[in-house]
Amino acid sequence: MRRTAYLVAFCLLAAVAALLTLRAQHTVSVLVASRDLRAGAQVQASDVEVHRVHDDGMPAGAISSADAAVGQYVAWPLTAGEPVLLRSLRAQRSGGDVVGGLDVPRGYRAVAVPVQPAAAVGGVLVAGDRVDVFATALPGREVTAVTSIAGGAQTADSAPIAAGGGDSGSAAVLLGRDVLVLQLRSDQGQALDAGGGDTVHGLNFGGGKLGSVVLAIPDRDVAAYAAAVTEDAIYLALSVG
Repeated sequence: MRRTAYLVAFCLLAAVAALLTLRAQHTVSVLVASRDLRAGAQVQASDVEVHRVHDDGMPAGAISSADAAVGQYVAWPLTAGEPVLLRSLRAQRSGGDVVGGLDVPRGYRAVAVPVQPAAAVGGVLVAGDRVDVFATALPGREVTAVTSIAGGAQTADSAPIAAGGGDSGSAAVLLGRDVLVLQLRSDQGQALDAGGGDTVHGLNFGGGKLGSVVLAIPDRDVAAYAAAVTEDAIYLALSVG
């Protein structure tokens, strides 16, 4: 009787050990970052690698193959060895909704400048247009962008120019030349669709009138634009030739 009990106990222990061994050997493929990846980076084949992990350690939404990640864009920074999740990737670069399929080089930022329709070619602008961007002094102020650009943000295609008589208070500053228009926004922050039935190039349509224009600005010039939109009035001139 005692021998039978020992035998049963032994069999049970053997079965448990076998189950634990089988569970330990049950692994699944998980894609992880092979190096640190910054947000906005496009995933290359060398950026990821497949690891085997226990199935109970697989995070929700984990990707199991490189094919599902290569060519996608990183939504937030990933550290080396971190599992790549579906929600950590997006099909297009950050700001894709603003770019709208336009060809924007790397190293550019989308910057919205507040404008009145009269200072934006009467509101006839559409995405893809090229404009020259000026900062003009508000009444009783001097143009702050002169100092901003001349102090370090001036580039080959953005330089200060005086619009009148040498009086710095009445000067206009050329912030950028031939700048790409990405999008027009209403005074309520809605995107204006130049093809919409009740839209007249951003002027007084159902969602409001033109309130700002989103421009593609080189990284090096963003600070100058930020200073200008805070202190000055912005004027846009459309390139037509």
